[in-house]
Amino acid sequence: MFKFSKTHGKVITLAFALAMLVCSMLALTASAHEEDDGIMPLLTCGCSNPSVDIYRTYHTDSFYDGCRVGLREYCTNCHWHYEYEAAGYGSMCHPYSTLQQWPTKWDKYL
Repeated sequence: MFKFSKTHGKVITLAFALAMLVCSMLALTASAHEEDDGIMPLLTCGCSNPSVDIYRTYHTDSFYDGCRVGLREYCTNCHWHYEYEAAGYGSMCHPYSTLQQWPTKWDKYL
């Protein structure tokens, strides 16, 4: 049987620690790329060729209530729409507040 000395144990421990560090760095990089995909619609419309986009209808940001953004998913092909509100504190709803404003000329399709 192979007998480990203190030096061998330290080398093996260091190798495992470095391997764990490298794997955790790769996992952080992979999770960071998942957020870069943008905001996806929650629901999809029932038309044959859906083209669903998300628009911002209002945006309020206060110290006590945090950030609140009204969102509208809208299909340009069949005029399907769904409205909801996103809320967060700090930078939690920053991606939503940077969405394109709902064009008021499209109100006739609602």
